[in-house]
Amino acid sequence: MSKAELIYNAVLDLLKEQNNLMSVTVADIAEKCGIGKGTVYEYFSSKEDIFIHTTMYVSNRIISDIKMIEAETFKELFDAYYELLFELKQKSGALYLTLMLGGSVYDITQTLTDGIFDIISSVQNEMVLYCSKMMKKGIKEGILSQNMDTGDAIFVLSGLSSMIFMNNNNISKKVMFNTDFMTKEKSYECFVRLLN
Repeated sequence: MSKAELIYNAVLDLLKEQNNLMSVTVADIAEKCGIGKGTVYEYFSSKEDIFIHTTMYVSNRIISDIKMIEAETFKELFDAYYELLFELKQKSGALYLTLMLGGSVYDITQTLTDGIFDIISSVQNEMVLYCSKMMKKGIKEGILSQNMDTGDAIFVLSGLSSMIFMNNNNISKKVMFNTDFMTKEKSYECFVRLLN
């Protein structure tokens, strides 16, 4: 693993621990990596630069993962999408929200906002393409109504993304989602019901 990847993974670990993008410092990142703060600055010019490159790193992995999904049925496509989002949430916490919600939930600097806008757009576009593919498969298999609107499906999937984020934050216990499998199955059932 390169030093840059070590830094990206340290940022992701810190985000999981702190769940707040702006509270992570360069000193925290260096300590997590076991390197000096000056070494971090050999690779990146600022904290914002680190976050931009970490976002690019995660985004490239997401896009690659989406493109590698091999699924035959609508249910398999849905399950793969769900698992991808759940894994993303597990690995990146606050960065997940930034990617899914375009950074709007955090008070982030304009430099960071400008730097990640195109990156976030590319991930969201790839997810929309995947969603369209999934919807076509669902219609073809007779699971979804032919009158179903792809925009509605994307809206419902955004809600699913929010639900995945809330999972494991004690909210899941209040709505009786006790296991990842049950959450995925309940999400699938609701998704199909809402789109028909």
